[in-house]
Amino acid sequence: MQLERARIDRRFATMPGAVPSANGAVVTFRDEWSTVAQVFDLAKLGLSPELTMLFADAFRVHYAGAAIATRKGCWKALRTFARFVAQDGAITVPANLTTQAIGRYILWLDRQSSSTGEPWSISTRYGRFVDVKMLLTWAMRNRPGRLPTSLSFPLNPFPGRHRTPVPRRLSALQLKAILSACYAEIDAERKDFKEGRHRDAPQSKKPRRSSIDPIVPLFLAIGIQTAANPEALRLIRRDCLAPHPLDENRVVIDWAKPGAGGEVRRAQRRSFDRRRLHAAPNLIERVAAITEPLVGQARPSERNHLFLVRGNRPVGVGTIRHATLRIGIQRFIARANARIAAWNNAHPDKPRALLPNFAPVLFRGSVATEHYHAAGGDIRAAQTVLITPALIRPISMSEDRRRGSCKKRQLRVFKG
Repeated sequence: MQLERARIDRRFATMPGAVPSANGAVVTFRDEWSTVAQVFDLAKLGLSPELTMLFADAFRVHYAGAAIATRKGCWKALRTFARFVAQDGAITVPANLTTQAIGRYILWLDRQSSSTGEPWSISTRYGRFVDVKMLLTWAMRNRPGRLPTSLSFPLNPFPGRHRTPVPRRLSALQLKAILSACYAEIDAERKDFKEGRHRDAPQSKKPRRSSIDPIVPLFLAIGIQTAANPEALRLIRRDCLAPHPLDENRVVIDWAKPGAGGEVRRAQRRSFDRRRLHAAPNLIERVAAITEPLVGQARPSERNHLFLVRGNRPVGVGTIRHATLRIGIQRFIARANARIAAWNNAHPDKPRALLPNFAPVLFRGSVATEHYHAAGGDIRAAQTVLITPALIRPISMSEDRRRGSCKKRQLRVFKG
């Protein structure tokens, strides 16, 4: 007897949290777990329906694989461009987006100023321009006939943007002062944590601190010790520690640089002696212990990230965002300088210098410069800190001859 099996519904189910887009003006981006990551409603820009659909189409497709921060930058550019369109009054349909209109937009950007009355910086003006250029370029290539074929963009609309500024560096004394302030807060947090395990919470009279405050000094200390790219450090994974293949007292920290594309040759790897109390591996384990309760609350794509915090807007629990980190660093500087000021009042004969207003992007070049000076001007010392690849590929015989060597080097060199 043949049994009738129930028909399988093979239609794609609507994911929870999805935002319907009846008119196509809502652009929804999802992460690799199909969770809604970002939603942008271009109907709020106030553009005409034709312009709204043009930009929504380009935004949805061209920025599908972009980073969250990149999409947010594009959204800011679209909001700025919409403000220009409203003031210009001559752009209502895509056919009005001519080269002359682009020129008016550039001049309009040059006239903008901040809330303090200062003119927009070159980088801000360029950021508001380049994303609009990318969207219009995509539309010209993929939606022929909707834009003028003669639309062109100037090569250098904001002169001076590519001018190389004098690099800012932190001195050795400033780096040591920042590390000292970091270690002071890390030790105090560790002491409070240990004492908190043996006392009831209501007995504690200390003010409640933000969940970000214990993470920031750890982030800064790890960043200085490793001379890490701040973006790579922000996204470092929880499984970044590995045992050293030769020395049992050393631990290897391994993370991929931004844009590495998963290639092993672009991974950054350095080893540290973990017998030091404040060694980077020990600090990483401390971060992992603090953020462990947040792992289950983060979105799946970020659960393996080390620096998880509560309070990221608008996503809540997740990898610490740039703005959240910046606010946390300012709070850290204020706390540290308050302690230094109290010390200087109590010890006028032994004053300490206040912490400078710094950003993690300064650590990498500053640490490399100090290694360069300490090595007596040996550039290889700085290269060891900055590059340190996990694997160096084999050198071919043709390359070997060009370097003037007669030996055949076929070995893979591991740098731990």
